[in-house]
Amino acid sequence: EFSNINAQGTIPATIGGGGTGGTAPTGVGGCGGDSILVACGTTRSSTGGGGGGGNVCGVTIAAKTGGSGGGGRYVPGSPGTGAGGAGNAGGYTPVEGFAGGSGETGTSGSRPQGGGGGAGGVGTPGPLPDSAPNSGGPGGNGSASSITGCSVTYAGGGGGSIAAASVFGPNTKSSGGPGGGGAGGKGGSAGCTGDANTGSGGGGGGGGVCGGCCQTDGANGGSGVVITKELNKASGVWSMQSQFQA
Repeated sequence: EFSNINAQGTIPATIGGGGTGGTAPTGVGGCGGDSILVACGTTRSSTGGGGGGGNVCGVTIAAKTGGSGGGGRYVPGSPGTGAGGAGNAGGYTPVEGFAGGSGETGTSGSRPQGGGGGAGGVGTPGPLPDSAPNSGGPGGNGSASSITGCSVTYAGGGGGSIAAASVFGPNTKSSGGPGGGGAGGKGGSAGCTGDANTGSGGGGGGGGVCGGCCQTDGANGGSGVVITKELNKASGVWSMQSQFQA
């Protein structure tokens, strides 16, 4: 959230689209688009979220860096982790987002994936050890803003996916991060889309068996949002100078 931006006239703004959900069998998620505001020749932007990692029959594909990082994919065998993508790609202070959680080794068949990072917190790693019915890693917390006059939380991370069941019993879907993050998928149940106009991540697709059944697609992230607020004036009241110039 930027403050005290001097501007007049038309202010061009670009709303970044949500990243595309990964498709079975690879599950690699796409990155979200940047949201951009141009005022008086100065460009201010917020980086789109990073896509989640994937796995192609034993070959782990890294999660992507973004404003918030994508969740890491599970790594077959033991030991090993698929690292989550780094956040704050724009290098801002304070940071624009946090890293995704790592995906963990799924030796009993659950194949848990890490949750995507949010604007307010890191994504949770997939559960380790895989020793009980479980879920993928929840998405990271979003960040609250009161620019509209009410506190609204934006940009929650998408939940990580997991297989339908392990040797210990049925698994459950992970939760998306507060602020509109989509829940992660489970087996044949797909992930949930991130809320529109929140910049939130979509949930990862349900894990299946390499070359086998029950793999599902991940869901798309939510589109970004640009909100402007007139400062130091009553709403709808303009100076006489601006009236004469109109």
